[in-house]
Parts: sequence; structure tokens; C-alpha cells
Amino acid sequence: MMKDFLSIHDLSLYEFHELLDLAQDIKESPRKFQKKLHNITLAFVSPKPSFTAKATFEVGMLQLGGRTVHLEPETIPPDAQPSPLELAKKLERWVDGIILADVPHEFLLEFARISRIPVINASTLYTHPCQALADFFTIKEHHKDPAHLKLAYLGPARAICHSLILAAAKAGSEMVVAAPPGNEPDPTIIKLAKSDGKDTSFQIRTTSEPEEAAVHADILYTDRWIGSLPRQNLMLYQVNAGLMARAQPDALFMYGHPGLRQNEATDEVYNSQQSIVFDQVENKLHIQKAIMVLLLQK
Repeated sequence: MMKDFLSIHDLSLYEFHELLDLAQDIKESPRKFQKKLHNITLAFVSPKPSFTAKATFEVGMLQLGGRTVHLEPETIPPDAQPSPLELAKKLERWVDGIILADVPHEFLLEFARISRIPVINASTLYTHPCQALADFFTIKEHHKDPAHLKLAYLGPARAICHSLILAAAKAGSEMVVAAPPGNEPDPTIIKLAKSDGKDTSFQIRTTSEPEEAAVHADILYTDRWIGSLPRQNLMLYQVNAGLMARAQPDALFMYGHPGLRQNEATDEVYNSQQSIVFDQVENKLHIQKAIMVLLLQK
């Protein structure tokens, strides 16, 4: 059984599907889990405000009978930022587990190596495993078999894209990433995914052509455009009616950060019947509850 939840790559195939099944059980029968984490306390640590992660973990812990405490920027003087060693050694004596959000990936790995209690990766600039798991749970909920679908990711490949690739490998999905030149997925992620997907039907390829990626796709997925590229250079990757028309007739639209959209998708697509962005928001709560139950129940 996993000690920490840091990356989808670290999960066995059994654990990957166990989390999806447990999230469904939690969503359908919440009363069964009301006291699963009774008297359990988690620390939520983030160097900047993190509304969605903070809210979903706090609500999730309350619904499971536990509680969270928050260590956020305003609680730490700028000249007294703790090292991973100092922070881990303090918190492991006070709480039962630690959630890290928006920290450097190297900090997360070092922190987890040091900590004697479970560590959950809520997000780093390199991976976003909670979101990707919630997305695959949402895909299954909409009666799409991940092992028989094509997921097209459009735009610069960032943390969510990396975790979606790793999740697609576990699920056996076909995934195409259409990214601007120089903004492709990290080759290390591709290598890990190919290794993870050797026993599934996983396929992956990259392209710079969003129209090519969208052809016959079951899911069109995009995320915030963060980086140094001028916005006009990214408009080619905007999810619009034209791209949706190239996908399957019943294709779904997904977005990594609902509520924070700018130009990544048109209003016509974002607000359409094919959009399941707020199902993603809801299911992040349930998948994080499943992660906490598996890691922390005694």
C-alpha cells in the first residue's frame, strides 16, 4: 500500500482503479464514510492562496470526520521560510498527514522523503495528480471507457497534462498532445508513461497541429495558458466549435481550472451541453476523499 500520494506513476494498476472505484462509492454512499477519518488531522501547506485545493480538502476532511489546519503565506514571515527538513520534522509531530500545494516539485519529493507521515501532492508546477484522477473519474462517470477512447490535450503541456498522460497510461487510453513547439510534454513523463502503459492499450503521440489532434477525439481537454508565449501565438489552440466538430459527435469538453478560463475555450464550447467542467470540480472532492481514506484510515 502506498505511503504517500505524490504521482500517478507511483500507483500500481490495482491502486489506480481502486481509487476510482472508491471515489464512486464515496460519492454514491457518503454516509458510510462519515467517520472514516475520525480524530485525524491534516496540515494543508501552500506558499500562495489555493482556493480550489484548500476548499475541497477541507470539505472532504469534514465529511470524513476529520479536520485540517492551514499553513499559508501570511502565517510564515518572509525571512523565516522553513526548509523541507524543518517543516516536515515539526508537522509530523503535530498532525497525521500533510497536503502540499503549489510547491516546487523538488521540495515535494524531498519533503516526502523526510516525512514519517503521509504526504499528498495537491499540485506542483510539474504534476497535478489529484486533478488528473478526478478527470478520469469524471470520464468514467459519463459512460466513457478510458481503455477505448481518445483524449486530445490542446495547448502548452504543463502539470495537468503530465498527470493526464500518466493516468492515460494506467487506464489504457489513447492520448494526443497538441502543443506549441518548445512546449511539449517533458520527455521523462513520456518515458514513464510508456513504461506504465506497456500492459495496457495506452498510446501517445505529440503534434503541433490541434486540428489533427481533435480528429475523432472523445475528449477535448485544455488548461490555462501559462508561460512566456504571446497569447496571439496560442489562439491556434483555442477550443472552439470548429475543433469540436472534428471530434466525435458525442465528444466532451474538459478544462483543468474551471472558473479561471480566459481565451483557452470559447463561451460557446465552455457553456455547451458537451462541457463537463463543473462535473470535474465536483469530482475532485470525491477523488481526494478516496485518496485520504486509503492513506489515512486506521
